[in-house]
Order: sequence, then structure tokens, then C-alpha cells
Amino acid sequence: MTAVPGEDTDMNNSPVLSQKAATRGSRCGQALVELMVGLVVVMILVAGLLQMSSMTSAHTDVMIEAREEAALLAMLDLGPDMDVLSDADYIRDWHEGGDGRRLSRDDFSDTGDAAAFQGLVVDQTVADAGWDILNAAPNNRISRLRGDPMVVSSFGLVKGRATESARLDMLPAFRHLIYQADSIDVEATAWMTLCKGLY
Repeated sequence: MTAVPGEDTDMNNSPVLSQKAATRGSRCGQALVELMVGLVVVMILVAGLLQMSSMTSAHTDVMIEAREEAALLAMLDLGPDMDVLSDADYIRDWHEGGDGRRLSRDDFSDTGDAAAFQGLVVDQTVADAGWDILNAAPNNRISRLRGDPMVVSSFGLVKGRATESARLDMLPAFRHLIYQADSIDVEATAWMTLCKGLY
């Protein structure tokens, strides 16, 4: 290779090599940015999974508490005439909510009434001639069911309810972006039938 006067013969200062080094530096910078973005996404996913796990645990806890309260009430000797269903509703039908799936949180119901339940359910359980036979039987709960104006109270249902506040503290920036709250109240309701006197 012959040296040309006025040109630098050092191979490290070659214009081609300088361009390659600049390209390599640019690629390293791009890879670093992609790595940082990937780490942020992974961190958000892990925080979201941990938060969902925390909320699932809170829901399990309140469901256990609600069932425990209902079970304690179910074992009490409340008597057949006690109004244990003062806030129970008659439900005529359920409808899908906005998500289009049945049996999800946003489903809603049509409210029914005692007269409709009496005619559509209770009166259809026994043929007309059979009611005389049932009425003659002592301590017959089915006959009492037909004659009760508040039919739902004859089922002897008791209710347990529990609420717990689930903290949203896994990732503060994500929490304020999605929920706009520091915590979410998780609530559960459980119904059970009276057991006292059944065994």
C-alpha cells in the first residue's frame, strides 16, 4: 500500500471505520433504550399480577367471613315466626350486563314480588286436590308456605356480609393512572338456611 502525501495512513482514522463505530454506538444506544422499555413493561406486569393476587386474597377473606357469619346465624334458634329476610328481594329474571357474559359482576335482575312467586312457583308444586291432604298434615311447612303473605320469610334464610379494604400500593404511578384511588372495597354476601330444628 502506497502512502499518498497529505493523507493519514493510520487505519484507525479511516472514514469507513469511523462510520462503522458510529453505527455500532447507535445500535448499542437503541438496544439500551429497548431494554429499559422492556424492563418497565415487565415491572408493570409483575406489579399488576401481585395486585390481582392481593385482591383475590381479600375477596377470599371476605367470602369466608360472610359465610362464617351466615353459618353462626343459621345455628341460632330464631324460631319459625322471626322475620329473618326483611331485606331479601324477589328476583324475577337475570340479564347480561355490558360485557355480554352471563353470571358476571355487571349482570342485573328484574325485581319480582310475593304474589308472582306464590302463583308461579308455590301453587304449581302441588295439584289442587293435594293441598287438602297437605293442610291436614301436622307441622307441614309446605302448607305454611302457601298461606304466608311473605313467602320468602318461610324459607328461613339468613345473611352474612363482610367488607374489606384492599390496598393498591404495588405500583403508585400505575395505581393512580388506572384506579385513581388508594384502595378498593371488596364486599361479599352469603345466604344460608336455618339449620336449628332441622336435625
